[in-house]
Amino acid sequence: MAVLFWYFLGVNLLTYVLFFWDKLMAMRGGWRVPEKTLLMWAFLGGSPLAKVAQRLMRHKTRKEPFRSNLNRIIVVQCLLATLLCIPDVRHVILAELSQVLGLS
Repeated sequence: MAVLFWYFLGVNLLTYVLFFWDKLMAMRGGWRVPEKTLLMWAFLGGSPLAKVAQRLMRHKTRKEPFRSNLNRIIVVQCLLATLLCIPDVRHVILAELSQVLGLS
């Protein structure tokens, strides 16, 4: 459990820093973080602080399809988290994941 906590904390902090850097460089005209990189880190678990950064910094709030893609990632993650709360569904998902990753 502690490993998951540190993983999500690290991914979220990194995602927030990337959003901050991208906003700073947007204002200064410097090197930008590619949108696919921002979305990848959100997908890997950084979506909570990605959304916070988007709101606080008013960054990429109107940029399409970025905004819609970030919202889709959040919906899928919430759906998956909800499904993982159901023991029978969790067992099936974890068994499939183990098979895909070659852990079984």
